[in-house]
Amino acid sequence: MEEELKSQQQQQDQRNADAQEGSNQADASRKYSVTAIGDSVLLDASSTLSDQIPGIYVDGKVSRQAWAVKDLINSLKEKNLLGNIIILHLGTNGAFRRSVGQEIIDQLGSDRQIYWVTVYAPGVAWAAQSNDTIKALADANPNVHLIDWANYAKGHRSWFFSDGIHLKPDGQKAYAKLIRTSCGL
Repeated sequence: MEEELKSQQQQQDQRNADAQEGSNQADASRKYSVTAIGDSVLLDASSTLSDQIPGIYVDGKVSRQAWAVKDLINSLKEKNLLGNIIILHLGTNGAFRRSVGQEIIDQLGSDRQIYWVTVYAPGVAWAAQSNDTIKALADANPNVHLIDWANYAKGHRSWFFSDGIHLKPDGQKAYAKLIRTSCGL
């Protein structure tokens, strides 16, 4: 699993470097329609998401916490890499306060449609708290939509490595398909 994550990180980094190079050239007005920000679960599926959703920019990182994306969002805005549709997968590595989630939503802006993916992490103490926070944020913000990965993934142990969190290829496909269809893409 560790090697798979390293490989996914290298592939994502190369796609992102190419995207940033393109956004810094004469075609600076080029804008991605979809931006995905998240942790290693998103990273697991980054190649599959790129294959299934044209015009997506994916930034997944191992152990990423919700409170740590503020600078990333600013950087993506500056580089014109923040799409009108935002996919967030945050909360796997620790619960976060609703105020932190609201700051992320406010920073992204009410003019963007935000799709927040729930956490599937059997046996992880804070997963339910993360999901409760995500649900509360979706209920409180008209531009925030819930993608219920936690329920969708139940009963599909074969989609996951032994930790029950990180995605094997079939899980990556299911995850990407759920996101694509939930966003209407």
